[in-house]
Formats: sequence, structure tokens, C-alpha cells
Amino acid sequence: MASTVIPSPGTWGTWSAGRNIFTFLAFFSPIAAFSQDMTASHMWNPLWPPHAKFHAGQTMSLSIYNALFLLWLLWYPSPSRDSSFTPQLERLKNERERLHLCATVISTYYITMLMSGNLFPGTAGFDPPYDPSTVPQSAVAVAVLSVIATAWYLENKRLRQLIAEAEDGKKTK
Repeated sequence: MASTVIPSPGTWGTWSAGRNIFTFLAFFSPIAAFSQDMTASHMWNPLWPPHAKFHAGQTMSLSIYNALFLLWLLWYPSPSRDSSFTPQLERLKNERERLHLCATVISTYYITMLMSGNLFPGTAGFDPPYDPSTVPQSAVAVAVLSVIATAWYLENKRLRQLIAEAEDGKKTK
């Protein structure tokens, strides 16, 4: 028996709290990276060797790539999102898989920020001379990872509820 195809309310193209937060983070991350790296203490520092500047550029490029990939995952229509031939339950499950990937993609930047300052010799989460009014990068990473976890929780909860409703609708038919 072929499954009934129902338009998918509340999935692709829908603004929700979790999706809004992820979209904000897609813009926040490169802006934050550039505001911290395109400074006199980093890229414009004449004492920094070219290879150190290369790694600052690599960080900024990674933030742009992650942001674009995140926006694509959030908003670009996949075949299962648009297809009238894909049952609603399958679309919702695919949407949830993309949600997990969204959280993974955006969190890699901040997880590696935590690792870089703590695992490698001679690294620090701030630039000398240390100014106590500045926030170490590890605190920023933990704060943003908390926001990512909140966005994932909110969107996952919404999608789980829609999946449960779709499964209940399927059982009653």
C-alpha cells in the first residue's frame, strides 16, 4: 500500500527558535573570527611570522566555510524536502538528520578552539600582555557551545513532536 503524501508543515523553510539560533550563529561565527583576527595583535602585527598569519587566515576561512555549509544545511531544499513523492514522516526524519549535522558543523569551530588552547604547547586563549578585562577564548567557546546545544535541543524537540504526530497519523490510517 502506497503511503499518503501530505505537505510537510513545520519542516523545510519554516522559521523556528532553533533554526533562528543556528542562522544567527552562521553569521556570528565569521564576524567574531574576523573581529578577533584582523587586528593589530594578529594579522596586522609586524612581529607575527607569515606562517602564524597563515593559520589566522585558515581560522577565518574555516569560519566562513562552516557558516556557508550551515546555511546550506538549514535552508537549501533537498530532494526529500521538496518532493511531493516523499512521505511526510520520511521528510521529518531527514530534517532531523540534517539538524544533527548542523550542530556538528557549527560546533567543530568552537570545539577545536577549546582544544587548541589546551592541548598544544605554547598556546594560550589570550594575547600578551594579558588584560584581565578580556575574556579568554575558552570562555567564549563554552558560551557558544551552550547556545548551539540550546538551538539543537529546541529544534530537535520540535521535530520529534512533528515525527510523533506523523507516526500517530500513520497508525490511525
